[in-house]
Amino acid sequence: VYNFWGRTEIRRRTWSSVHLLGDPLVYHGTGRELFRGFMTIFAMVLVPILLIGTVMIVLYGQASMVWGLYQAGLFLVVYPLLKAIATYRARRYRLSRTTWRGIVGRMNGSSTEFAFVSWSSALLYPLTLGWIAPWRQTYLQSRLSNETELGNHKLVNTATSGPVYVPYFILWIGTIALYFGIFFVGIWILGPAKVALIRAPMGWTAITRSDVFSILGLIFAAIFIWSLMSSFYRATLYNRLAKFTFLVAPALKTTTSVPSIYTPTPFGTDTPPSPLRFRLKVRAPALIWLFVTNQLLIYLSLFTLKPVAVARTLKYYCEHLAIVGPFDPGQIGQHPDRSREGGEGLAQAFDVDAF
Repeated sequence: VYNFWGRTEIRRRTWSSVHLLGDPLVYHGTGRELFRGFMTIFAMVLVPILLIGTVMIVLYGQASMVWGLYQAGLFLVVYPLLKAIATYRARRYRLSRTTWRGIVGRMNGSSTEFAFVSWSSALLYPLTLGWIAPWRQTYLQSRLSNETELGNHKLVNTATSGPVYVPYFILWIGTIALYFGIFFVGIWILGPAKVALIRAPMGWTAITRSDVFSILGLIFAAIFIWSLMSSFYRATLYNRLAKFTFLVAPALKTTTSVPSIYTPTPFGTDTPPSPLRFRLKVRAPALIWLFVTNQLLIYLSLFTLKPVAVARTLKYYCEHLAIVGPFDPGQIGQHPDRSREGGEGLAQAFDVDAF
């Protein structure tokens, strides 16, 4: 139960360590809000899902097609939609609880619309063999930025995904090579004779404890290697997203339409709408070092030092983020709509992070 108050304390300490023009960010959220939001989602979403699943098992059995369709619907439709809603609502909640010089942030969009876009675009992964990933990630992040307001100013993101496909091509080829490499190494570890035996009826009984640990170690190694490989792609993506993010004033008089998911912004239309923009300079080797050391901190400490890993990551990005252009903080006023959004119950239930 203390988890909610612990998260709140970590956020307060982390937020207060970030300074802009000498003034820190202030987090105003409470553990009670997180707890109340989680209990609401638990009662209204998780409990009904568990009850419906239990009834289906009793009526039809775990081997029935009905139970299989129910599970498929949960994992392919319900869970992705709820997770996307949780991400959006968590970002909205944290912005509404964060102030700088008394200025509060907010989101002006719909979490359900964002969830539908996220889910429907994910359906194109198998059809495009994964090649939609750079466009999808750029689009979703641009949508989040375009629906973010800081006081009476708003963010506008005009990034396109064209240049991001170069490092993604390298990652895509590397992923295929890694897949086949792990596959053949697994066969070599088990041995051709044992692989043939496993394919026979009840052949799984031939697998020993050492085989299980070897395969698990191979899987974790593959995930670790892929994370290192993806650092080059992520560095390019993050830098580009920051480069084409602008602060436009005032939010009340500026409307920015986010292009439909089926009509993406054409390449070459990155037109700066404001002289005030952001610049992020992260490098793949630094991301690799940060990832490796953070994983060692987390797992060797049995997750007790996870807040330290989060703080190290935040520090790295803050140190490499800069504001380019004239910046007069006196022009940033408070938004007249200062309503406080609800807690991030879904984010707690699905353990997702908004930033």
